[in-house]
Amino acid sequence: MVILESSSESTICRKRSELAKKLLALTEKNGYQIIQTNGQRVYAPPASRFPHPPPKGCEVFVGKLHKNLFEDELIPIFESIGPLYKFRLMLDFTEQTRGYAFATYFTKENADKAIAKLNRYEIRPKLHIGVYKSVDNCRLFIGNLPTDKTRLEVKELLNKYVGGIVDIIMYQDYNNPELNRGFVFVEFEDHRLAAMARRQFTPENLIAWGQPLYVDWADPVTILYLKNLPVDYTSDEIHTVVCNIVGSQVIKKVHKMYNYAFVHFINRQSAEIAYGKFKSKL
Repeated sequence: MVILESSSESTICRKRSELAKKLLALTEKNGYQIIQTNGQRVYAPPASRFPHPPPKGCEVFVGKLHKNLFEDELIPIFESIGPLYKFRLMLDFTEQTRGYAFATYFTKENADKAIAKLNRYEIRPKLHIGVYKSVDNCRLFIGNLPTDKTRLEVKELLNKYVGGIVDIIMYQDYNNPELNRGFVFVEFEDHRLAAMARRQFTPENLIAWGQPLYVDWADPVTILYLKNLPVDYTSDEIHTVVCNIVGSQVIKKVHKMYNYAFVHFINRQSAEIAYGKFKSKL
């Protein structure tokens, strides 16, 4: 039996083969490795070569990437600033990019220089990339937590699924110290472990004590928590109400669960201004 390969499948195979050759050339240039794992392709030296990773502040976030923009185009541009310690490209299940990557330099000075020189860099005609300071976040926020659960119970639950937990930060209810406020912060050993936990638990993939728990990055300076909302309100309805108060241009997204919601803003300043406006409405 003869199986004929479609032209589209043939084109995909040819492009993947060409990319593999280009990636091999990158690794041979300076003895680095390229390893694909957990939805990302990592360009980095063997662990024995640089046993101590660079300090915090050496990583930049690379966004606005076209789905077929890969390391063969990106890495040389970032290496023009200075030597790279690591480059991580996020991939989807079809091995196209997810639109962003992370570049880590050996020094903070080169990371700052990359932001200054490469943000809005025109990598292809009319195609500009975004380069920003990377937030090395090691903390997750977990909401919709039953208020009668203890810090130990939460830690025992999470330890069944993920590792690297350093601390569970829980606050007591204002009126009843025996209850929690319905959320906790979970501190991990590093950003990678926190990111893996977030990927495993979202969206709404952590069910405990008979209800779904909300898991996201703990970034309180850009997220406002709204409680005691009508249960029948939708995220879109809350989004409309919030837009009428603060304007739509500063809101990234609204996530509603039961009688509370989280409003994500584009930056800290917008969140603080919105907080002031909300307080004046109460």
